[in-house]
Amino acid sequence: MIHKKLLSLLVLLMTAASGAWAEEVTIGDGTETTRDFPIDNYFNYSCTEEIYTADEIGTKGTINAISFYYHYGTPYEASNVKMFMKHVTRSAFTSTTDCEPLSETDLVWTGNIAPTEEGWFTFTLDTPFEYNGTDNLLVAFYDGTNGYAGTSYTWRQTASPDGAYMALSYFNDNIIPDPYNLSNYSGSSKSLYTYRANIKLDIESFSVEISDDMTEATFTMPAFDATVNYDIVRDMEDADNPVEFSGLAQKVVVKKKTGTGTYEPLSELNIQLIDQLAATDAQDIIADAGIKVKVLKGTDNNGTITYDETNPITLTEFLADMQPGLYKMVAEPADATTSPYTGTASLAFEAIAGFPVEIAAQEYVTYYSANDNLTLEENSGAKLYTITGIGETKATATEIPSANKEMPFLVYNPTEETKTFLLIPTDAEINQTYADEFKGTATATTIAASTDAQTNYAFNGKQFVWVRTALPVAANKAWLEVLTSTARSIALLFADDDATAISAVSGSPADKAAVYDLSGRKVTNPAKKGVYIVNGKKVVVK
Repeated sequence: MIHKKLLSLLVLLMTAASGAWAEEVTIGDGTETTRDFPIDNYFNYSCTEEIYTADEIGTKGTINAISFYYHYGTPYEASNVKMFMKHVTRSAFTSTTDCEPLSETDLVWTGNIAPTEEGWFTFTLDTPFEYNGTDNLLVAFYDGTNGYAGTSYTWRQTASPDGAYMALSYFNDNIIPDPYNLSNYSGSSKSLYTYRANIKLDIESFSVEISDDMTEATFTMPAFDATVNYDIVRDMEDADNPVEFSGLAQKVVVKKKTGTGTYEPLSELNIQLIDQLAATDAQDIIADAGIKVKVLKGTDNNGTITYDETNPITLTEFLADMQPGLYKMVAEPADATTSPYTGTASLAFEAIAGFPVEIAAQEYVTYYSANDNLTLEENSGAKLYTITGIGETKATATEIPSANKEMPFLVYNPTEETKTFLLIPTDAEINQTYADEFKGTATATTIAASTDAQTNYAFNGKQFVWVRTALPVAANKAWLEVLTSTARSIALLFADDDATAISAVSGSPADKAAVYDLSGRKVTNPAKKGVYIVNGKKVVVK
């Protein structure tokens, strides 16, 4: 019997649900607009060509979709539209007659378009384009609508590097450009452009290389500018001494919860997990080698974990929606008679749910969860606060170890760089009140405009600022609703800061003689010793 080596985690472990390593490449961040690209919205007929360089794309792989940023908020329709994609060596056009010839083999999408609102409009390709990562990419459109939307229906564009002519358009109200015979176009309307439409490419890119002696494997992850090398370490001949998969963090695999309530890999945060994602290539090796991988659900019975052998989950099912819980991944011979392998290899781990929040350096974000008590990932370095009192120009922020569900709170990034932190569901519930004025939402909503009776404040990363007109706010965010405040901003005052930082308290003129504690809460009978605020001044009760 020939005993083959088993490619540890690279071969056996994880394939993304799509079957490959997927990434998005965005080219262009300009906010200027164009009616000319990707199709000309001011003429009945047009054919456009735009060039995007290999350096801008930065990776090779299968392009499954391409998106353009529609700028206008009003919908329109265009029919009889065709998209072409082609490898080219050129990086610019030299004249209006210097068009790139197209053929039917370059056709990747045909149909009608109907953008309905501002934002990225996506074309899912009928024929995915295998981009080689070396040549430049030509994206071309034919519009045979026999009608036009007008100059208001625009798309976002960005100036070409060094003012190069990287876009070309043939257009006319009467003469239809033939995309397969552009060089003989008889219409007089031909133009070169020094800008291109902003685009976003959805690319599946992955390569796995195994040495001839099957002792080493290498794969690349362009999105992370990383190349990972592995030794092939597992010989499954010895059924009595199986070894575990190597390389994966075995205690915790972090996941995130999506807006639909499902879970998916949180690869952006768990670099150990990222480094072990494998693609279809690796799974084919598994099949050819006579190995199968299954996932078993585990149950914790008072510290003793048992795994359900009778109801295994396929790797694809597991990755498509990894629910929080205990798991064991097992590799074993696909067929005991024909497989060259004996024995098994296994890895036990725990998957937990997490909610990622990105925070700029030394700034805060607000957060609100309707369903989960949350705490920070262990050793994250971040801090949690909730607002426990509101003054005229200050909001008292009190540090908390975790946040109960339906408690608005702040997350602070103390580092010198923008970082993403993970909020983890917890069973812990803290005994902490928060200011009634501190409001949160689980779904996207609008902060109402301030009125004479109520002043609303949105958070800008450092302080709460006055909302003059209604302001959209994303899901899981928080803000302040303060009665009769006239301040244009409310800064954070931390509970352990000097009490004299509170210069006044909120309330109507009739309340000016009222007494407040240092958290801004009104005190009916200040009998206890301590520091209070009366008429905006600090008073010590002994």
